[in-house]
Amino acid sequence: MRWAAFVTLTAGVLGALSVAQFAPGQATERVRVAPNPPVASVPPGLFIVVASPNDYSRTALRPSSGSWVGPEYRPRGAPNSWGHATIDWELGFDGRQSDTERTALANLTRDWIEDQRAGVSVPHFVGGRMVGTIPGFFVLQAERQSAPSELVLAFPISRDLHAFVRYLLLRPESNDFYVNGSVQGSSWNRGQALLSMSKVKLEGNLPPSAVSIRSRRGGRVIAGFALDFLHHAVVGVPVALERRTGSAWRRVFRARTSRVGGYSFRVEPGTYRARASLGRFSAVSRPFRARKPGRPGTG
Repeated sequence: MRWAAFVTLTAGVLGALSVAQFAPGQATERVRVAPNPPVASVPPGLFIVVASPNDYSRTALRPSSGSWVGPEYRPRGAPNSWGHATIDWELGFDGRQSDTERTALANLTRDWIEDQRAGVSVPHFVGGRMVGTIPGFFVLQAERQSAPSELVLAFPISRDLHAFVRYLLLRPESNDFYVNGSVQGSSWNRGQALLSMSKVKLEGNLPPSAVSIRSRRGGRVIAGFALDFLHHAVVGVPVALERRTGSAWRRVFRARTSRVGGYSFRVEPGTYRARASLGRFSAVSRPFRARKPGRPGTG
């Protein structure tokens, strides 16, 4: 059995974990990203959302893991149920210097037969709007000549940290059983693992990594965008316009980025730069010289 060390969530995260629905029906778990020990590149206000397939509901919920129960299974033609399909999930973090594919492989826990592996896109939402997708990777494996499956999805949330979600599907426990009267155990478990993976998303701003700056409206306006390390918009964060005076920089205007991460300011001639901030994180544009007069203020 292969176990890989990973950074676990803090015990205090339980109070920050919210649920959208209780049984019956789909369960949605929203877990605050709070690695322990803390990782300097991870801002507050990030959440990873995991959700069960529609046929499953919650049976257990812990700070960084949980269990879902699904439909009945039975031998083909049997009148009575033999049990219910299950999914156990776990969220973790891996700070080792490795690519995303290797991170997914390193966090498998069963020595089973690989079924498939591939790149996948994880949606990134801020304020209910998708700002981009994160390049992730998954590996799906299955027990030899049996039904149980394991899937690990990994994706970067900073330049030095991956998140991963592990799904373990142990029931139905063999191909002697069928779900909904017709779907063999192994096919059901693999399909539900892939469906669960497709529901993962990241919520919240990542730190600003780059700020662009350029002129608009004939030089009367300075504008640009604040972007994270994935080139996704950093939404609703403070952005300050600083003007060079001698060898120093002085803040002259302040605003917030738009829903697409943009900003604009009307300016007078001078040399400016823009600084976007998210808590202790900030990114600064290159200096830019505005040559034509405008009416000072936000654009």
